[in-house]
Amino acid sequence: MARFSTFLAGAALLALPFSALAQGVLIGPAGGGTAAAGAALEVRSDTKGFLPPRLTYANRVGMTNAVAGMLVYQSDSPGGQPGAGYYYYTGGGWLPLQTQGDNLGNGVAGTNINLNGNKLVGSGGNVGLRIEGLGGGRGPDNNAVLDFTIGDKGVVLPRFNYQTRAALGTTPPQGLVFFNTDTNHLNVYDGTSWQEVSTTASSATEYTYTAPGVHTYVVPDGVTSVHLEVAGASGSNRLGQDLSGPGGLVSADVQVTPLSTLYLLVGGTDGSNGDPNGSGGLSLDTNTRTPASNPNGENGGGASEVRYVTSLPTPGSLPGRSTTQLVAGGGGGGGSFLPSTGGIRYANGGGGGFRVDRSTGNLVTQGQDGDNNPNAASYAGRGGTSTSGGRQGMGSGGNDGAAGLGGNANTTSQRISQGYGPGGGGGGYFGGGSGTYGAGGTNPGVGGGGGGASYAFSNARITNVVHQQGVNTGNGYIKLTVNP
Repeated sequence: MARFSTFLAGAALLALPFSALAQGVLIGPAGGGTAAAGAALEVRSDTKGFLPPRLTYANRVGMTNAVAGMLVYQSDSPGGQPGAGYYYYTGGGWLPLQTQGDNLGNGVAGTNINLNGNKLVGSGGNVGLRIEGLGGGRGPDNNAVLDFTIGDKGVVLPRFNYQTRAALGTTPPQGLVFFNTDTNHLNVYDGTSWQEVSTTASSATEYTYTAPGVHTYVVPDGVTSVHLEVAGASGSNRLGQDLSGPGGLVSADVQVTPLSTLYLLVGGTDGSNGDPNGSGGLSLDTNTRTPASNPNGENGGGASEVRYVTSLPTPGSLPGRSTTQLVAGGGGGGGSFLPSTGGIRYANGGGGGFRVDRSTGNLVTQGQDGDNNPNAASYAGRGGTSTSGGRQGMGSGGNDGAAGLGGNANTTSQRISQGYGPGGGGGGYFGGGSGTYGAGGTNPGVGGGGGGASYAFSNARITNVVHQQGVNTGNGYIKLTVNP
C-alpha cells in the first residue's frame, strides 16, 4: 500500500506543466518553455497570481523556525499591531515588504512612521517641508526649511519647568527653545546661557499670593532682586465683634540668585499657613482638641512667611523655618468672650508685627499684647518678640508662644458651657502667648491672645525694611515684585 501511495505522488508531480532544466524550474502552462536564466524557480501565468502562505499576525510572530528570506502574507490587522500585507524575515525579525519603496503617497498611515535613522527632506533636500491643513495648494516658502500653512492653529513647543531644564545638562545645543511652565515664558539657549523671552523683561513684574498655604516662586534667569510685602492674618473673628487682632505687615528688598526658590507661606485666620507644625494658636476644647472647637474664643492668625533656598524646589518638601526664613508678618491674636452677671464681656486680641515708638522713633520688636476684661486679673497673652515667644496670661488654660507658633488656649468643656473663651496667640517669627481664664471669685474673666512677632532685619541681603503693626484684617497675603 505504501508503494502505491508513493507511485501516485510521483505521477502527480510528473503531470505538472513545468520544465526542469539546469538553470531552474518553470511552473506554467504546458509547453511554456524554460525558466528564465538565473531563476531557480519561475511561475508563469497570464490569468493567475502567486499565492504565498497566508498567516495571521499571531501565527507570524509565533513562528519558531523562520529562516532569513522567508516570505508570508499576513491576512489580518489586529488593533495596535502591524496591518495586513507581505512580510519577510531578515534573520533577526520580520519587516514589511514595501511594494513601492518608501513612497508614502497621499494615503493614510496605518501605523507610526519610523524613519529608522533616515532623514525627512523636501525634494531631495533642495526645498523645505510644508505642513498644511486639508485643501492647501502651494509649496513651502523658498526661505523656509519648515513652513506651517494653517490659518487657525498654532505650534505648541515642548513645555517643562526649571527642574527638567537642569536635567538637560550644562551645554545644550545653541538655539534650543522650550516653554517654561515655572515662568510662563519661552527660554532660549544662546550658546552660553539661557535667556528668558518676555515682553516685560525691562519692567517690574508683580505676583500676589492670597490663598492660605504654601506657594513657590523660582527666581528666573537674570533676576537678582525682589521686593516683598508680607502680611500676617488676623485672628479668626468668629465672635462677630471685631475682636481679633490685625496681622502685621513687613516689606523689604531681598537679594536673590537665579534658579533659587522662594517658599511663600500665606497665613489664614484659622491659624494655618501651610506649615504642618502649625502657626497661630488655637482656642481649643481640651476634650476634643479640634481647631475652633471653643465657640467663645478665637484662634490666633497664622503668620505669613517667606523662606529661601538656593536650589530648585523638591516636590512635596518644605524647608524649616530656622535657617531659611527671610521675612515674616506676624499674625494677630484671637479675641475672647465671657458672659457674666454684669453683662457680656469681650477682650481684643493683640495686633501682630512690630511698630515704631512715636516718642523715640525706635522700632519696638514685640507684637501687641492682648486685652483683658475690665477687672484686676491679667488674663491676656503677651505679644511675641524677636527673641522669644509671648507669655501666656496669668489665669488657667494658657500656653506661651514659641518659635513660629502662637500659644494654644485650652478650656475645659465645663468652662466652655459657662461661656469662657480665651483667645489663641498669633503666629509669627516668635508667636504670641494665649489668653487665659479665671473662673472663681467675684471677678471671673478671660483675655485675648498676644500678637505674633514679625521678622526682617537689614543686612547684606535684606534692605529697605519697613515694619507696621496690626494693619491687616482677614487672611494674610504676600506680594512679590521683581525689581528692574
